[in-house]
Amino acid sequence: GDSSQCSDVSKCLEDVLLDEEESKQGVDTAEDTTEDEYDGEEVCCKIKTDQYCADLMGGSKMEVVADLKPEEDILNRFQTLEWRGFLSIALLIYKYNHAGIVRGSSSYSGFYKDMLDDENESEIIETNIYDSLYNTAMASMVFMTGYNQTANLYFAKRTRYGGPPANYRISRVIDIICRMNLTAFFLCLMLGNPLDLYIACPLHTYFFFLIWMAMRLQYEANYSKYLFRLKLFGFACFIFLFWDCDFGLRETLHSFLGHSSGSVGGLIGFVRELDYISFLHHWAAFIGAVYAINQPILSLQLRKLESLGKIPRFLAKGFMLGALGLGASCWVDGPHQQAIAYFGVVPFLFYIYLRNMLDTLRERHIGVFSWIGKYSLEIYLLQNHTLANGRHLVLIRGFPRCNFIAVVVVIVLVARILYQSTTIIRQILFPNDGIRCVQQFTALTLGIMGLYVLAMVLIWADMITVGTLSTVTVVSGILLY
Repeated sequence: GDSSQCSDVSKCLEDVLLDEEESKQGVDTAEDTTEDEYDGEEVCCKIKTDQYCADLMGGSKMEVVADLKPEEDILNRFQTLEWRGFLSIALLIYKYNHAGIVRGSSSYSGFYKDMLDDENESEIIETNIYDSLYNTAMASMVFMTGYNQTANLYFAKRTRYGGPPANYRISRVIDIICRMNLTAFFLCLMLGNPLDLYIACPLHTYFFFLIWMAMRLQYEANYSKYLFRLKLFGFACFIFLFWDCDFGLRETLHSFLGHSSGSVGGLIGFVRELDYISFLHHWAAFIGAVYAINQPILSLQLRKLESLGKIPRFLAKGFMLGALGLGASCWVDGPHQQAIAYFGVVPFLFYIYLRNMLDTLRERHIGVFSWIGKYSLEIYLLQNHTLANGRHLVLIRGFPRCNFIAVVVVIVLVARILYQSTTIIRQILFPNDGIRCVQQFTALTLGIMGLYVLAMVLIWADMITVGTLSTVTVVSGILLY
């Protein structure tokens, strides 16, 4: 009795505390979704390639493609984690050196420039190249949100009875939403910060919902050759009408979200900021989705190309490299603010091609960046409290570079602890059972709202004392138990 219960509890805790690579083999969770990192079983390249061969090539199998390990494929999991880790370190360097637009004594990002009123625009000094790189990094993260979520949904195993795959279930949606927003939400509540400070969290949630709805509606069409292409075309038309046409659709939707008192910099409210940043990157998620859907055939064509002779292979790869390089160079020399919404992912596509041009590069990755990439969300949240507003944490005075290394180490270690804590909390609060997950999510939401209202009442009545807070904590703990 007691020993068996203890062993069961130990086994449950062991499963919860397992590292990501171990736990994801049998559990379909979303631990690496910032947005983004698709979390189900790794899909074998041969299975995907055979599916595309049957679909696009009349069922003929290409013998040049052998069984491939997932880590040897184009834009595989290790590459996306590596890129997220690199961007996380680049973000810390960017914030540590205050490499954005400077207005007065504070540092702001370049995407605020077009949002300023005419009387304030003259106070902006300039938009430097680091601003454009920051916007490109943001576009590439949104691209990976579309890429990873689409791959997870499109290549998911179908159920035996013809229903939607398990990756469409509502429990997974709730899990991803909480993964993206739970920590930021409680930071806002505890520290009194506006949600504007963590704008990337609602931004990626925004595009995750867009991808999920597009794949979930009429999901049977996802497995039809022509209906799926028609569905993608309709998805692109919706994006065009919603963001690029002045029909008032975007303003109407965003008006339901209300307005906040403004961001830390005092420039714009949360809704206005979300509206503008989503416009800047509104095509990135769709391009990522299209890339994920066509990734198997791209892998097939690249490996077929590598089976040719040296001269044809060199000419073909050189031509593609030149075309993408020309596009990237035009983007660098062009008007960044006007072009970022439509060509912001061009530098990232150029990077993807460079990263996968040779099989030697595809089969290898930088382990440190891949490890840091697992905690990119937590690093993003923590840097707002250690490197924001023109000030940064000082651990070693007089040696700025040594201090930067020390600050990065602290941020990464705290991010790892935060990641593990939120993972355990999510697995406890939100089970895979859809009904129970919705019930517990609803109960948690109502409980937080009730405590928030109670806190407002106590502040209004001027009853914030140690005794009052202790009583509320004890009563809430008893009710929770």
